[in-house]
Formats: sequence, C-alpha cells, structure tokens
Amino acid sequence: MLMSNKKYCQFCYKPLNGDEHGNRIYCDVSCYSYQKRLRGNDKYKDTKAQLAAFSKTDQILKSFYELYGPEKFIPAGLLDAAGMDWHINKKELIIEGLLSKQIDKYAYSLFQNKTVKIWKV
Repeated sequence: MLMSNKKYCQFCYKPLNGDEHGNRIYCDVSCYSYQKRLRGNDKYKDTKAQLAAFSKTDQILKSFYELYGPEKFIPAGLLDAAGMDWHINKKELIIEGLLSKQIDKYAYSLFQNKTVKIWKV
C-alpha cells in the first residue's frame, strides 16, 4: 500500500508545494488572510453575545432601580421573571458594608431571604 505524504491547504484544500517550508498549512497569503478573517468574525460573534448578556442584565437592574428606588428591597423572583442572569458580574465590591456584584452601571446584593438591593455605581 502506497501512502502519500502530500499536504493540503487547510482553507482551499489545494496541494501544497513540497519545496516550501514543512510546517506550512496554507497555500498562499490570501488563504491565510481569509481564514484569519473568518476566525476573527467567529470571535467577534462570541464576544458580542457575552456583552449582550451584560447589557441585558444591567438594563433589568436599571428598570427595577428606577421603579423601586435605591432604598427598597426587591423580591428576587421579580428579577428572575424579567430574565436576570445571576451568574455574571464585572467585579465584586463592598457597598454599605454588603458584598455586591457590579454589572456595569448598577450593582446588586442578593440576600438569604431572596430579596435584592440595587445600587447605581
């Protein structure tokens, strides 16, 4: 059985010239550039989706902050129903002696009695 050691471009699948560098994976600069652009587009879509989750959560906090004000304790179920994502935050900080999670312009503390206090930061 005869095995071929021929390599192919990972973008267009044309055979690579055997005289070129052995670690080469693209036939020319245009295939490399186009593949790089496709990888960048995929990365941008992932980043955009992650930022959208932060934006949505911050908008939810903003609307409840404007509705209830800074001094009210809000039932966590209301924020759940609005689509609050409890798993994301930019950083944790201490506000009024309470551990709070900052999203963007708003931060919140979740208490054991399932109430939430929101601050504008």
